[in-house]
Amino acid sequence: AVSPREATRSMLLRFVTDSFHLLRKLDGAELIEVSVAEGTAADGKKVHEVDWPAGSILVGLWHGSDVRVPSAEDRIERGDSLYAMVNKKSKRAFLRLVS
Repeated sequence: AVSPREATRSMLLRFVTDSFHLLRKLDGAELIEVSVAEGTAADGKKVHEVDWPAGSILVGLWHGSDVRVPSAEDRIERGDSLYAMVNKKSKRAFLRLVS
């Protein structure tokens, strides 16, 4: 017999990890949300100053109560939520930059 509670927990863990949330899985890419950690390569830098990995696209920036499509001049701060499309090869490198 399968416990409904255990089945639900297992399903949820597929989408939530310690460092990021998987929002949508697409063919060949994932839309993820990640909170910027203090002291990471992206913390305190403008979007254009970060060497984003090939295969990743920053699509959203949530800073305080301000949510926007990021521009090159937007500054990334610890605690900001970043939304990105990443492919399988770029996800690990992307997460190392921000979490």
